[in-house]
Amino acid sequence: MFISSRILLAVVALAVGLYFVDVLYIVAKQQVAYGYSIVALPLILLWVAVRASRMTLAPITIGVSAFIIYLVWAFISGTVQVSDFEFTYWKQALMFAKERDARQLLNTISPPTILYYSFFLNLFGNSYVSTFIGSAFAWAVSAALLTSALENFGVHKRICSLAGLFMGLSPGIVFYSSLVSPEAVFQLLLISSIFMLSLSKKHPFSLMPILASSSLLAFLFLTRPVGLFYYFGFLAYVLLSFEAVSQSNLTKALLLGSAVAPFLVFIVLMAIANYLMLGVIKINPHPYGAYNFLSGTNYSSKGTWNAEDGELAGFSGSNAVSLGEASRNAIRIAVDRIRSDPFRFARFAATDKVSSMWGTDTQGLYWSLHASLQKSRFIESGLLTFLSRICDSFYLLSLFIFVIAFPFLVFHLETRVLALCVIPAAMLAILHFFIEVQGRYHIPFMPFVYTAVAWFVTQISNSTSLRALAFPLMVRHGTLKTEFPS
Repeated sequence: MFISSRILLAVVALAVGLYFVDVLYIVAKQQVAYGYSIVALPLILLWVAVRASRMTLAPITIGVSAFIIYLVWAFISGTVQVSDFEFTYWKQALMFAKERDARQLLNTISPPTILYYSFFLNLFGNSYVSTFIGSAFAWAVSAALLTSALENFGVHKRICSLAGLFMGLSPGIVFYSSLVSPEAVFQLLLISSIFMLSLSKKHPFSLMPILASSSLLAFLFLTRPVGLFYYFGFLAYVLLSFEAVSQSNLTKALLLGSAVAPFLVFIVLMAIANYLMLGVIKINPHPYGAYNFLSGTNYSSKGTWNAEDGELAGFSGSNAVSLGEASRNAIRIAVDRIRSDPFRFARFAATDKVSSMWGTDTQGLYWSLHASLQKSRFIESGLLTFLSRICDSFYLLSLFIFVIAFPFLVFHLETRVLALCVIPAAMLAILHFFIEVQGRYHIPFMPFVYTAVAWFVTQISNSTSLRALAFPLMVRHGTLKTEFPS
């Protein structure tokens, strides 16, 4: 069983690795086209990262520092919520905070996101300041919990600190932190579930960490449907733990039940609530999955949102039909587009769509300043261009190091941890091959990227010879048989 599962995961990891090679190629190509300082800035940032890797910071220090920086950016940028951030999340959270209507909550596409931000609106008042605090709290706690989770898994403290710093102080995250977004809630729930799972490493026969992690992943799925993929990775981790730790059949049954029952219970309760409140049975709050599939096959929009497809299928416009009929139309049209020229679609998905999803990490900078009164000052002073270059240089450097570090990590990671990482990554890559993409959709990948980068950079900073630099998988803190290389 060990050999077969390891080989299968190695094949999946190879596919994920090739996907990220493609991502790196597209990003590097795009940054060169934009004229960014593709060599100088990344080298400076690498030097800073190597210096930072020699420090050990407590999770609370990382979290508080990130929280302050996020709030400073929110007020300096003068962020005004626009587009989906305004209509889908800010206004819906504001409405629920005032009316507390369960029907309205269930009709939103991300109930946990609305619940989360409405809590801060009730706590601090109905203003942007409340959501600035809410977003900053979610991102900052995520960075702190990532640091703690890695420590619980047995990772060297320098790597933990650097991973937390990378995620907490990543320019792309800092600029995104002022927006009312499901990504903030998704990241908080994801890292919280990983943190709870890490407690099971310290207490392998305890059911509570597994129960808590499964429950958090149910809310992750309700926040964004792709949360289901992380649940599959979690379930694989639990199943493969039976091989890693000797347990009785009763203990195995209890652990598996603890992994499955909470997730199913929350999903069933959601279906019941929808039936009682709305008269429909559904577990996925997002009603436009078919439209996402259709827009993901649109060559003109490069797989991103576009109004034309909505009108073509009948979701909107003068030819609008019922949601069910429009969904069937969307699926039929999307399948026809793929069937008409599968090779063209494959090239399109591996180039244009990857570029739309991964090409830049400045989506937070763009949207946080989009309707801000401060935008003209940022442009006229040249600060917007400078911040864009810093952001994408850090992003490009992170992806470059990740692609180098990934095969080494695959070789060393324990089987169950490898499953936890590569199963969600592979499923997300396959899904976005077909459905609509946006720049912010790569954010759920980034905790894994930053952790791998932190490990590699720490190895570089510890290197004392060219041989050690060339083969950074030589572990110098403990044995090779650790769950994560230290």
